[in-house]
This record gives sequence, C-alpha cells and structure tokens, in this order.
Amino acid sequence: MKEWIEKFLQSLPNPNTAAAYRNDLAQFTEFLATFRSMAVPQVTRLSDATAKHFQEYRFFLQGRGYAETTLARKLAAVRALYRYLEAQSEAKAEVTQALGQQPVERLDPATLSEAEILDLLQAPRRASGRYPMRDTALLYLLYYTELRATTLLSLNLCDVAQGGSSLQVGGAQGTSVALAPAAQAALAPLMEELWNRHALDNQPLFQNHRGERLTRQGLWTIVKRYLPFTDIKGHLTLETLRHSGAAHRQPANQSLDLL
Repeated sequence: MKEWIEKFLQSLPNPNTAAAYRNDLAQFTEFLATFRSMAVPQVTRLSDATAKHFQEYRFFLQGRGYAETTLARKLAAVRALYRYLEAQSEAKAEVTQALGQQPVERLDPATLSEAEILDLLQAPRRASGRYPMRDTALLYLLYYTELRATTLLSLNLCDVAQGGSSLQVGGAQGTSVALAPAAQAALAPLMEELWNRHALDNQPLFQNHRGERLTRQGLWTIVKRYLPFTDIKGHLTLETLRHSGAAHRQPANQSLDLL
C-alpha cells in the first residue's frame, strides 16, 4: 500500500496538498489494515478495496466526530488516490465510481451494548497494563460523564471536587459535572495515587509516562490496547463510549452500576 501512496504523493504538484494527503491516506491505510467485519473481507492491497470498504471508512470517520469540512477533505484524498490508481491501471473504474457515488451522511452515533461496555471497563483489571488505575478512571469517566475526550484530558487535579463527587469543567466559571457512584469509585484510586506522589493542584489529572498531559492520540492508543481483552466485535471509537453512555441513560434504560 505504502509504495503506491508514495508514488501518488510524488505526482502531486503542490507540496502542501501532498503533506495534507499523506496524513489522511495514512489513516485510510491503517483503517484497511485493521478493519475486521464478517460482511466485508480484509484487504492487503489498495486495488482490492470495494465500495463496502469505502462505506465502512465513512462510518469510521463519522464516528470520530470530525467536522464536515475535515470529513470531506479526508474522503477527497481517498478519491484522488484512486483516480491516480485507475490511471495507472491499479484500480478498476467501478471502484473510483463507487467513491463518487456515496454521499457524506451523518449517521446516528454508534453505541455499544451494556454487556460490551462492562467488558471494556473491566479490561484494565484483566490486562497487565502499566497504569490500570489511570486507564480504568479514563474509561469510566468517558462513559459516565459523556464529556468529549479533549475536555476530559484538559482536567487538572484541582478540577476534582473534594471527595471526588464532581468535576469542574472549564475552570472556575465553567460547569460542575456530578459523577455517578461507579465513576467516583473508579477515580478514587487514581486520585490517591497522585496525592501520594505529591502531585500539584495544577498538574494534569490524566498523565502519560513522562508525567505530561495525556493527548487524545494517547488516549486512543490506550483504548485500542484493551480491545484484545474484550469480546467487542464492532468498530470502536472514543465517541462510541460517550454516545453509549448517553443512550444507556435514556429514561427507558437504567444506568449501569459497574463497580
């Protein structure tokens, strides 16, 4: 895959376009390499991708919560690549046509079942990760607070109320978010560990191995690390956890008490 992408990028006259497409196409090839579905066969060559693969990629991008402009740019990069492959006789015309025929639509957010959520939230206890308390707290708060990943990662220790009953989002003038008992219980061991390390109030609540603020990419790496320890079959994103929490706490449903 990489060989043809490099040839395509080198054929572009604008280096800025090539740089933007490089990142977008790296995401596309990673998706093709990792996507698993009973209905859609796995591919190892770009030329083997079908209309179903492109549709699943759209679903994947939409599940990540990208803005419409970003979504359109990422799909444009894939279309441009396959037009190039068609010109080089490395892709069939119907593949390129399929890319142009599928409109960008906003889908209802994907969710996990309550059983799948339970499986994922308990995964750090089954796996041999380096930071089980941090990872457990992250997963529980993503599910129970429905906060966006970037918002959750922006929190500092001082944003956790005494006793861990709530989070202060957006600073002193922001919003207080109450925590469910299960989320409080998941957060408590992490807070104790941080205070035992004499962490400061203005330090990040969720830190990487260097003691720096965890990034969204780092969080996604953590979530993917635990997937092999679950029975989740669908395609998971950070937004899936958020939307699952909202769906499970609709009036017709009961909130899970997972601890």
